[in-house]
Amino acid sequence: RVSALAPDDDVVVKSAKLLRRHIVEDLGKKTLSQRAEESPECAYQQRAYTMKIFHGIQQQGIMMFGRENKWDQLLFQRCLTFADAQNCFKRLKKAGIERILFQSVGWNPKGHDGAYPTDFPIDRRLGGEGGFRDMIIEAKRLGFNITAHENLGDAYFSSPDFHSDWVITDIWGEPKVTGFWGGGIKSTHWGLAVPEGFIRSRLDNLKRMGFNGMQYLDGMGNPLYMNYHPVNGGTRADHAAGTNRFLNMAQATFGAVQTEMGFLYCALHADALCTGGAQWHTKLCNPTWPITSLMGEPVPLWQLALHGLVTLENTSLDWPGTMRALLFAEVPRDEWSMEGTAMPILTDARIDKLKAKYDLCCERFGHLITQELLEWKKLADKVETTRFEDGTEIKADFAAQRLWVDNREIICPLALQGQRNPLH
Repeated sequence: RVSALAPDDDVVVKSAKLLRRHIVEDLGKKTLSQRAEESPECAYQQRAYTMKIFHGIQQQGIMMFGRENKWDQLLFQRCLTFADAQNCFKRLKKAGIERILFQSVGWNPKGHDGAYPTDFPIDRRLGGEGGFRDMIIEAKRLGFNITAHENLGDAYFSSPDFHSDWVITDIWGEPKVTGFWGGGIKSTHWGLAVPEGFIRSRLDNLKRMGFNGMQYLDGMGNPLYMNYHPVNGGTRADHAAGTNRFLNMAQATFGAVQTEMGFLYCALHADALCTGGAQWHTKLCNPTWPITSLMGEPVPLWQLALHGLVTLENTSLDWPGTMRALLFAEVPRDEWSMEGTAMPILTDARIDKLKAKYDLCCERFGHLITQELLEWKKLADKVETTRFEDGTEIKADFAAQRLWVDNREIICPLALQGQRNPLH
């Protein structure tokens, strides 16, 4: 679609608003406010701190985090038992963080990004199914929402539930290899080929655990493949349709659904996006790639187009990162465990930071999360402003690390002063 821009148009804002009109009017995407009226899970998530809690990691593939591992070393690393998680919930509640959506990660075979599509049994080294259910009950007793980190797209060759006819086939007629993660070498499910009963059984088994929050589906928003399977093959559009099938079924089961990344084809079917449009994606681009030379300065087109239609997340735990979270009214997210891993440990100092960010992003200015972002301007180098639909204007000077809301300066909380971002 080609649209003409006037000479005096703001190219970023005008382009974003053309895209937004297409998303809302042509494609029928509902607003966050409308979804909150339909779904208690959506309403809760929109004013809560999202926290991914890591129970176990199989240290192979990408989960090595760049470390070397000798073959005689134990691959599985316990990060957070279910009993320890309960204690952490109580500490967070005592600190005054009233609304948290926990995403329980790595309780399944082989831990985080484990042997999908095999989800059970729950690892005994973490506390077993009894401990898992107790953890869920305790989270809900404290007034929190809790859900499972699930992945309907990944299919590991080592999984006992791997079916070659359900995954993408390459041009040589073999299951396509699409990654090497905690469960080992994997392929990707072709969403239109996986039987409905199999998908539903996985979601229903999670539901029976007692989860009560927005369901998180990992790794849905990925580049689209062709499938050369002789019976179940199809186009990239079919790949998108299969991904959206997963999202729609999860939303129907749990009331709401969040996914990772957030390309438009799946953002239309999600209520929340994890790291969609984050700048760390572009920083991973190899400078020798020809396409990298075409990349210019990042601009918030995605925020301007999607704000108020899906929630977008912010993972920083320093003041500049919190300033950006407020500038774009993003939902705060954190990741933690309790034993030495690649994930940060939930110390008392970290809880102080989480509380400070929660007070600003969820309580004081959380009402902006569901509003349309009308305007963004770059006034000078490292100085940006935004304006929301209720008229709220925010100005951030990242060089001086100062923030103003409606011309009133917001002072950096003591817990966030002088700290580098511990998550990245």
